[in-house]
Amino acid sequence: MIMYFVATERQAFIDCTHDHNLALDICNGVRRGMSEPQQATKCYIELIKKCWDTDPNNRPSIIKIDELIISFYNSYYDNLIMDDDDDDIELQFKEAGKYREKKSFIH
Repeated sequence: MIMYFVATERQAFIDCTHDHNLALDICNGVRRGMSEPQQATKCYIELIKKCWDTDPNNRPSIIKIDELIISFYNSYYDNLIMDDDDDDIELQFKEAGKYREKKSFIH
């Protein structure tokens, strides 16, 4: 849920009553997807989905999550330094940033 908030700047399930029914839904696998794909990069959305796997054994470890986020960061900033505008991850981060700047969220 933290990754969802970071990506969307919105609380997950903000439009739902936070009660035992929501807790049961989440335990039964209900996940709030990205309603608009431009909210985050594809790599970040895929990581969120892996973290939300209903089988905890299929979820990445914190070490793997750390490695992936560092990889995303390095890919983005290495291309900024090299002025390489062709990197897909960098373009996705830029588009997601532009999208969040334009979108006003009510919390």
